[in-house]
Amino acid sequence: MMTLFWGGALASTPLTKDFEIAEIGLRVYWREGNLIVAPPKEDPRPAIRPLAGMAPIQLPSEMSDWNQLGPECNPEPSLLFDWDGQIAEAKWVTSNDLVVVEITVNHLTVATAAIGRPHTPCRMVTAQVDELPGFELLLLWNAPVPDESVNGLTVFRLPPLVSP
Repeated sequence: MMTLFWGGALASTPLTKDFEIAEIGLRVYWREGNLIVAPPKEDPRPAIRPLAGMAPIQLPSEMSDWNQLGPECNPEPSLLFDWDGQIAEAKWVTSNDLVVVEITVNHLTVATAAIGRPHTPCRMVTAQVDELPGFELLLLWNAPVPDESVNGLTVFRLPPLVSP
């Protein structure tokens, strides 16, 4: 007699990391199709557009139509967003002393990513911040260093959603 067990394997897609930076006083600005990363205000170094070639740029003089991430840490437990017509939730999950981001659709984890170092979650945003189709997940985080803290930004590309 032979017994056959039928079941499905559940797996989530690892998110592709497009960009990562960490610096004391890091400033991050975004709007539709654009992402700018800048050093602290007192720092004379130029800003960069990390998803558009990394060439140094000067911050625009008018930033009122830009959204700023940080530098304050305002952790949100989760973020709901529309992903290819489905309501998705991105949330911070602690796993083996590391913080992992999980994206779920209909209570099924469909994508995951880890920053890879101890950090404190600050903020997450899904937005279309480059010229390519599809959304990016912007993760702002904070890592303690002696006598100061470092702000970090990790940008993951959201792949097309495959219906479960």
